[in-house]
Amino acid sequence: MNRKKLLAVAAVLFVAAMITGVAAWLSDSETQTDEIVATDLSIVLNEANWRPENASDVHPEDVLPQNPTVTNTGTAPAYVFVEVRMSALRPGARVVDENSLLELQAPTPLYTTRSRGRAFDSDNWQLLIGPLYDSAQNTVTYVYAYGKGASMTPLMPGAVTPAVFDAVQLANVIRRDDVVGLDANVYVHAYAIQASDLGDNGASTAPGAVWNIVRNTYDVQLASQSLPTTSPKVLAVKETPSPTPTASPTPALKVPDEDDWVVEELAEDDAALRAMFEESSPEPTPTGRRSVG
Repeated sequence: MNRKKLLAVAAVLFVAAMITGVAAWLSDSETQTDEIVATDLSIVLNEANWRPENASDVHPEDVLPQNPTVTNTGTAPAYVFVEVRMSALRPGARVVDENSLLELQAPTPLYTTRSRGRAFDSDNWQLLIGPLYDSAQNTVTYVYAYGKGASMTPLMPGAVTPAVFDAVQLANVIRRDDVVGLDANVYVHAYAIQASDLGDNGASTAPGAVWNIVRNTYDVQLASQSLPTTSPKVLAVKETPSPTPTASPTPALKVPDEDDWVVEELAEDDAALRAMFEESSPEPTPTGRRSVG
């Protein structure tokens, strides 16, 4: 029941009490209880693909399945947000990309979120805030809003959101000392506020405006510093030797010898030679007769 309805009920009950008080000597009394059932707002944060055993022996560039979803277990539509917080590699840490050895010049998230094999990319969740850097805690924080464009999407009772992301991938760190002392955990928090009557009472349903209400309601403390984006220093470049072009071998021409040429010529002129030979052949001499000279 929204504020207007609650105020209306209170006013009616107050007027009835005044009438009873003034005309008590002529009054009769009867008690009636109006049962008011409050809306239940409740959410559950799940990670169905998370397996603690997968995080027991992690190596650089390992991808860990981690798919946070939010379920509305209450009776009212809700606007939901998810906050993700992780440690950061400090400046001076060395990492490797596909082609280079790099030295970080600014804090860099220890993990990269992955969605459908890429960095965060979702049609249902949008990155609202972050990355924010907390220099005291050496952490990076992101806030995601469930919605599209300029408006939040209500999560209906019993519904489940798609995963905010599908996995996290550890940075390709090459020195153990660069991760010693870092909190290797990824912390995920979900927040919700009722969607019904929020916009009806004049409040904006834009993600930023709704988040401000949630932040004040839950007293969410976020760092105010944006994550620096200084490019890392290139220490070495992987040299990939270019393959030397190899010329295709030219087939050796067969030089026919004299017999080959003769055979070839005879083969071409076989019919003509046979005709000439037959024309120049002498008449056969009858058996038993002598030829006259």
